[in-house]
Amino acid sequence: MREDTTEVPKPYVNNWYVIPGNHQKASSTHVKCCDISDNVSMKTESTQSCQKQFLKKFEGRHPPSIWALSKKLETKGILLDDHAGGRPQMSEETIQNGKDRLLEFPKKSLRQLLQESELPRSTCQLSANGILVRSRNAGFGSEWDVNSPDISRFHSTHIHMMIGTLCLLVMLTALTTPAYTARILGVAPFPAPSHQILLTSLFKELANRGHHLTVITPLPLKEGKPPNYVEIDTGVTFPPGIVDSNNMFKGEEVSRYMVFIMMWNIGPKLLESTFENPDVQKLLHSKTEKFDLLLTETFFNEAILGLAHKFNVPIISVCAFAGLESMGDAVGNPYPYSYVPNALTKLTTHMSFLERLQNTLLNTYVKLGHYLYYLPKQNQLLVKYFKDTKENLPYVDDLVKRTSLVFLNNHFSYNFPRPYVPNIVEVGGFHVKPAKKLPQDLQKFMDDAKEGVVYFSLGSNLQSSALPEYRKEAFLKAFSKLKQKVLWKFEADNLPGQPANVKIQKWLPQSDILGHPNIRLFITHGGLLSTQEAIYNGVPLVGIPLFADQKNNVLKSEENGLAKLMDFQNITESSLDWVLDEVLNKPTYLKNAKRISKIYLDQPKPPMDLAVYWTEYVIRHKGAPHLRSASLDLNWFQLHLLDVAAVLILILAIVIIGLVFIIRTLVRLVTTKKEPLTKSSKKKN
Repeated sequence: MREDTTEVPKPYVNNWYVIPGNHQKASSTHVKCCDISDNVSMKTESTQSCQKQFLKKFEGRHPPSIWALSKKLETKGILLDDHAGGRPQMSEETIQNGKDRLLEFPKKSLRQLLQESELPRSTCQLSANGILVRSRNAGFGSEWDVNSPDISRFHSTHIHMMIGTLCLLVMLTALTTPAYTARILGVAPFPAPSHQILLTSLFKELANRGHHLTVITPLPLKEGKPPNYVEIDTGVTFPPGIVDSNNMFKGEEVSRYMVFIMMWNIGPKLLESTFENPDVQKLLHSKTEKFDLLLTETFFNEAILGLAHKFNVPIISVCAFAGLESMGDAVGNPYPYSYVPNALTKLTTHMSFLERLQNTLLNTYVKLGHYLYYLPKQNQLLVKYFKDTKENLPYVDDLVKRTSLVFLNNHFSYNFPRPYVPNIVEVGGFHVKPAKKLPQDLQKFMDDAKEGVVYFSLGSNLQSSALPEYRKEAFLKAFSKLKQKVLWKFEADNLPGQPANVKIQKWLPQSDILGHPNIRLFITHGGLLSTQEAIYNGVPLVGIPLFADQKNNVLKSEENGLAKLMDFQNITESSLDWVLDEVLNKPTYLKNAKRISKIYLDQPKPPMDLAVYWTEYVIRHKGAPHLRSASLDLNWFQLHLLDVAAVLILILAIVIIGLVFIIRTLVRLVTTKKEPLTKSSKKKN
């Protein structure tokens, strides 16, 4: 038998451990274990002893019970045949699946095998140099260092050893729970599907990792709700006419100044409806509920932070886009107008004088309106609904400045770099997951598209079925000329004049479609979540922005070379023909899309893992006050050094006045001395 000379990797620090795949250097009956509660010991023990150690720490300390856990694990193909002792086994089906995949193993990389395996995604992830199998809860795991993507050189005994160890680790990680279970109050009050998708993805992930979530939302989950996930359905909707496809498709661009005025008025109304909900009222007046954290979207709803005051918990705010200046003000983040453009403009970081002037005027208008007009409205809501819940109610802006951490749905790979204080964390695209297999009809449609597929969707708020008839006709005629198939999210049952290469459907799993290898182009409204899903999967864009930050998103993608912006008012058959030919047939768009995707994916930790880490970090460190910027304790004139400037100007003025006085005095003295001399000379004459 050929000796395997693979070097055994060194253990990670803290609570990460390496289990070597080399059977000659480590026995399969030994693994490295950790006391997950104390997080201090690292010792080698037998497999059974290690299992008992984990079960002992688990039993009676962390819900759910061993019995409940065993029932849950049975649905995942992992059986506990002794609920008291907790000896885990793999089901026959799981074992057979593993054996079947061994036949393919020498031909494929270790990465590919994991990607195609049935192992739960929650316990398996790829690392930079091999496979990382870990618990997403307690941090128990192992890594095999595989320097070469082709590992056919490993002999079969070694392969069986690695797979066996892999299965063992998966079983052990399934039995671990967080070292603590936090009670988190999640609030997602804004009734836009895109905002809900973002917040809900984080709420569900935290619940899946063992934390208890109570979530206030206008759009409750329809399925897949974890048992430790409780929802309060507020039923709040937008006022009539606010989100109306017919109005949007009229193409009347709303002034950026008017957008803020609209949100300053709509935000308080939506929040008031949330507070009036009977179940929310019960929570507001509860004497028994206790939480460890308030995790909320802060988007024109600052009075919701009264919940943090009532329950005396730290605040983590989630921003659904790159953020406004006021959101950075919550943690004292700088926002230099000279190179950080307002999120609703089409400006870049490299601005001319006139553009800097435009940016300064808009941001000054927004800042004054926010503090003088809008925040007083939010404070009225705060007083109305929280004055009887707890004493010493602060002003709403003081509550905002208690924010421990801000998550920004942004990333420098596709947006402009900007300065951040330590408690602003970029987690852009954390809602995006690796593509899953599509439903059978869609899978066949995509697989059979030898020339590729063009995907067309205008998002969750806008309905393309409401497009004016002449716009629909322009799209249909342009699509009929393509050699590619077209998949169109269309909210009606029928589309008159539908070409043979066009498939319509009312709802489509967008991220999974964009992850299919046959996708060639995404025609989008330019929503941020859609843009991030395209970037994640390296798909070129044609953007047709209609509202808010959509134009800005498309312009950034266009600047990155992966998109083409199309004005809605200029949509004709000929303009569509040109832009489709441009993006589909020029390889630079696809090349740039793959390049930006590669940059985005090159992160030390997946964005969702980063979000969970920092959430638990804030809980562990009781709000993490050490991250708080001292700028929050300064007055506005101190922050901008106006007092220092005033003193310097005063000193300079005193110096100048003193110099003027001295010069005038000297001149007067010289003049006075000359006058007697002149008079005496006249007398002599």
